[in-house]
Amino acid sequence: MKPKTPSLLTVLLLALAAPGPGAAVQPVRVEGSSAGLAISQAAADEFQHSHATVKVDIGLSGSGGALGRLCRGDVDLVHSARPIVKTEIDACRTSDVQFIELPLAFDAVTVVVNRKNGFVESLTLAELRTMWDVAARGKVVRWSQVNARFPDAPLKLFAPDWQFESSSYFASVLFGPGRSARSDVMSSVDDNLLVQGVARDVNTLSYVSMATYLDNRAKLRAVPIAPSAGAEAVAPSPETIASGQYRPLSRPIFLYVNVRALVRPEAAAFSEYYIANAARLARSARYVPLADSTYRTGQERLRRRIAGSVWGGAVPIGLTVEELQKRSAL
Repeated sequence: MKPKTPSLLTVLLLALAAPGPGAAVQPVRVEGSSAGLAISQAAADEFQHSHATVKVDIGLSGSGGALGRLCRGDVDLVHSARPIVKTEIDACRTSDVQFIELPLAFDAVTVVVNRKNGFVESLTLAELRTMWDVAARGKVVRWSQVNARFPDAPLKLFAPDWQFESSSYFASVLFGPGRSARSDVMSSVDDNLLVQGVARDVNTLSYVSMATYLDNRAKLRAVPIAPSAGAEAVAPSPETIASGQYRPLSRPIFLYVNVRALVRPEAAAFSEYYIANAARLARSARYVPLADSTYRTGQERLRRRIAGSVWGGAVPIGLTVEELQKRSAL
């Protein structure tokens, strides 16, 4: 599919704003979580290929870290593995930063173990709570403490860095909005480091985006998750996400655009390019794309500079693709 280009007006403005000899265009600054990073990177690579004077800088600081920077006016766009929450909305308001919220794709929190792990066939949400509860800190340290069917082996947990993901979707699913998981675990904001940790040790468990798992299937095994004991355990896949079967760990990915940044032609052109090509970029990066009508609505929000979030500062749990699209319609 041929990439869609920015509007004619934005292209003309970008041309008029092109720097003279020796001058430089201010970089377009993008930050976000590891979930969605591949989409933003692909958008940046393609855009820079056809706009040689524009530099797009991609940073990795987690959803919370990136949205915090957005609300301080430090970045132009953010890809986030959850919607913006109330404390962040309040921070944006205090700093007089307006943002446009654009649904980008659907992902799944994918619980992973070492490829050679032969004892974890599936897990329930209750077993995940036993592992990750704050009360388990320093106490639940053996697999046999999670379930007697597991061996008496060390339980080693890896997680995204809590400094940047204190409002993580995973913790919200297990313990409720605003609750945290145990922090006495190895952590990193970079999914690749989590992958390496799990790949080195058969007793390690972590969770990553589905796209990261699919890129590392030779090293990792995805664990099917059951909502309760006796219920069917479902493995994450594009099909089970799209159908709503993999719940409640399926989650939407959002793109947030700083309205103030759009006065710069290069930032406006990149934002337009990004959302116009979002379906193709998401699919190529192994995420579940949304309906074309949802992306058209996003383009209209961007064109009309419709600011704010439709989620009221809350993180929706167990959302389906269909529910996201209905809520995001104008």
